[in-house]
Amino acid sequence: MPTSAPSHKKKISRPAKTAVKKKVVPQESSNAASPMNTERLRRLYSTMLKCRLVAESCDRVFGTNVAAAKGHEAVEVGACIHLREEDLVSPTSSLINGNITKGASVSHLFTVLKASSHTAGENAASLSSLELSSRAQIEASTIVALSHKLSLKSIVDMAIVGSAADKSGNTSPSDATHDFWENSVQFAGARKLGIVYLICTSIDSDHDLRGRALEFQIPGIVVDGNDVVAVYRVAEESVRRAREGHGPTLIDCKVDPSRDPLSFMEDYLKKRDMWSHKWHARVMQELKKEIEKAI
Repeated sequence: MPTSAPSHKKKISRPAKTAVKKKVVPQESSNAASPMNTERLRRLYSTMLKCRLVAESCDRVFGTNVAAAKGHEAVEVGACIHLREEDLVSPTSSLINGNITKGASVSHLFTVLKASSHTAGENAASLSSLELSSRAQIEASTIVALSHKLSLKSIVDMAIVGSAADKSGNTSPSDATHDFWENSVQFAGARKLGIVYLICTSIDSDHDLRGRALEFQIPGIVVDGNDVVAVYRVAEESVRRAREGHGPTLIDCKVDPSRDPLSFMEDYLKKRDMWSHKWHARVMQELKKEIEKAI
């Protein structure tokens, strides 16, 4: 019986592929709701820049910038950018930063400041709420949040303490007393009020605000107050909890006065190839035009 010889296929040798190294460019999330989206990150920077320019204009026009907390833009922009039109920055710890971030026009804010200036005289550009102690601000905010709870309104109250009222960024020891926590923060936690306590403290402060919040089963978070992206991420969840009826959150924002939040964010964008001198120049031109028109 004939048999066929086994076929021997000739193997064709192929040249080995050489690995081609590709430049890895950091890619940001395409999710528009993510802080890692280019548009969102640029918005955080441009909003902080707007707050800074308005604060400098307050210096020139009113001789005071108490209505805007220069150096605290990362804290207030990163937190207030999550607020809706009906939400409150209460009391107005920073008239400028908080309301600009929410979308208030520069012309409207200057109208308010000019009116205060004419009716109350020198240094009237600082609203009365800005002169409240940290404790008074917390108590007032808690009462406002309670009224919203009783009215069945899903309004978030952002209580910013220790920025414009205290340029050092410190919450004084007298404000961190036992009854302060008993009467306000614990009250808000027990009733699940829709409030976020945003406390600005110095980087070298030894107050354990987070630990004291946790004593009352309230989420306490410590965050870099010079990093707007870090504040944004923490505040996003805190605002969501407040809006959905899960109660308050206390965010301890550690602020280092030697670090400029705008410069920090500029470097952040440059490292991710999101910075453009042309874009920055256009934003500056648009903001200055808006402010000059308002003045």
